[in-house]
Amino acid sequence: MPRRLSLLWALALCLVTGSAWAGTPERTLVERDVRATLDKDMAAPWATAGDAARVCLDGKPAGDAGNAVEVWVSPECRFCGLHEAFQAQQTHPEWRIVVRHMPAGGEGLKKALAFEALKHFSASAAVMFWEEILPRTELAIPRPFEAALLRALSEAAIPQEKYSAVLEKQSVQTVMGDMLAGAGVIGSTPTWVLEGIRFASCDFTAAQLEKAMELARKARRGDAAAREAIVGIIVRGRMNEPML
Repeated sequence: MPRRLSLLWALALCLVTGSAWAGTPERTLVERDVRATLDKDMAAPWATAGDAARVCLDGKPAGDAGNAVEVWVSPECRFCGLHEAFQAQQTHPEWRIVVRHMPAGGEGLKKALAFEALKHFSASAAVMFWEEILPRTELAIPRPFEAALLRALSEAAIPQEKYSAVLEKQSVQTVMGDMLAGAGVIGSTPTWVLEGIRFASCDFTAAQLEKAMELARKARRGDAAAREAIVGIIVRGRMNEPML
């Protein structure tokens, strides 16, 4: 009888808190997918040379010497803030952090184009604009686009006609190029690419980014423990759990 009662209590606890096995199949599938993606990334050669036509978050050309870093974002994603990336760029001038875009719709495309046009003149103004138009509430209601854009143009003293000229040419080429390059490669945002390794669904802080970068470098040097740590970080990111 005591054994039966203990089993009943265990069953009740599972129903209330969620079984210890609940979610395991999902986690197993996620981990399997993460390992497969990591295998592909590690097998592919990582080109350390950046695109000279792109501008980093410190305003320097992406083709300059340094460590190439990419962050893929969407303005519809409330986890895709760029403040931490901007802070990391200031702390690590040797990094070349390039923002790449995967907008989900027409409104998002408009915001991505505006960000790239602003960044042509001022990276700080572009990041300020991005942080203001990014949805921050559970209802995913963004800030008014026009108000955020006008403020950024004013703060950086960017002439409207020059902004429009860049918007209609360079920005379109950049964002459309990203969308083509990211199709079938970037499955979620934000995705950081460190040493050619895709850290999908990882909204790193600046401090976490430093740790992830070090792990990526170690993994590239053949460190098995670092590779396992990367798997754990990405799995937890995709499961919406604390990553580090």
